[in-house]
Amino acid sequence: MLILTALYVIATCVLCYFNFRNSEAMEKTNKQNMDIQDQNVKIQLFEAKFNSYIIIKKIITGKYKAISSPMDMLNKLMSNPEYFEDTDINITRVKFLFSKECYNQLLCVTSIIKEYSKQQNEMKYVLELLETHDSDYYDEIALFVEKHQSDQLSEEQILDFKSISKTHEREFQLYPNNLVRYNFSNMFFKAEELKEEYVKEKEILYCIFEEELHL
Repeated sequence: MLILTALYVIATCVLCYFNFRNSEAMEKTNKQNMDIQDQNVKIQLFEAKFNSYIIIKKIITGKYKAISSPMDMLNKLMSNPEYFEDTDINITRVKFLFSKECYNQLLCVTSIIKEYSKQQNEMKYVLELLETHDSDYYDEIALFVEKHQSDQLSEEQILDFKSISKTHEREFQLYPNNLVRYNFSNMFFKAEELKEEYVKEKEILYCIFEEELHL
């Protein structure tokens, strides 16, 4: 009887030992599986964030500058006042994948692009009217813009052009029931300011993206 009891105790100990080893092995396997799953989630999250970053870069350099005429701009704004807002799924995705700072900076950049595009289209429309109704001033503008692009203007020439533009201000109705007095010089330099602001804010946005992606 004593021998049987001893054998039972030994068998129980051996069984407990192997059960413990099996449990330890299973725990190790589960941990490895969880580590692999965690790594896969991180990889998938990175891919989603990186792809979103690439798409946003394309949107910034393409989609928001794709308006070709003043009437096209007007039609889009009238049919959908939120055309440039954060309703675009790719922009909204940034809200959930990146930080609030990144999302807000993206909205800042798209807002600048909206204003810059609107300004450019208004300038184009005004220029078309000036070419017909004030051809001499139109030629002055063409010469000024050409020299400005090649950085050949002195401060005095810029002031002269602003003075000439003041005397050639005209009222145009670009939008329905909205007669506005346009000064081309003011429009031109406003567009230049927006362009500089766009470049600066875009670089800040890209830096935030790349910092959060650890690129």
